[in-house]
Amino acid sequence: MQTILMPIDFSDATDRTVDFVAPFAEQLDAGLSVLHVSEAGLDDPKQDRAVLQPRVDAVVKKLEAKGCRASAHLVFGPPAASILEYIDAHSPTLVVMGSHGHTALYDLVMGSVAHRVLRSGKCPVLIVPPPPAAWGPSRESLDAGAMSDFYGFPGM
Repeated sequence: MQTILMPIDFSDATDRTVDFVAPFAEQLDAGLSVLHVSEAGLDDPKQDRAVLQPRVDAVVKKLEAKGCRASAHLVFGPPAASILEYIDAHSPTLVVMGSHGHTALYDLVMGSVAHRVLRSGKCPVLIVPPPPAAWGPSRESLDAGAMSDFYGFPGM
């Protein structure tokens, strides 16, 4: 049976990914493994599990309402490394995850979980992009002054 791993973080990216992956999973006749990784649980995993597990279960219920077979998984640790460990242990057919749409500079400096999984995962990874409005103003609509305002640089 084919399995799609869907890492989630409860952001808008999760909602977009749920909407995208449901018909995709149906076409592939694939089950979905919904995975949330929490760094917060490193101090008190029992308490954090009690708060987070119902949220993961709610995403699974949304997918089931769309006709998908889905299971919930919650782990604690660094997100990218934990997702990669899950991939190694469970060998999903595909990973589908949302992107927040940060700039390339942000990703270079801060890193991106999606990009780390894309680079290091041992199976295909499909990234669901943010809506175009999150990309910022189009190049055509910006002059140098507006670009400096948008990117936070003093007058260009």
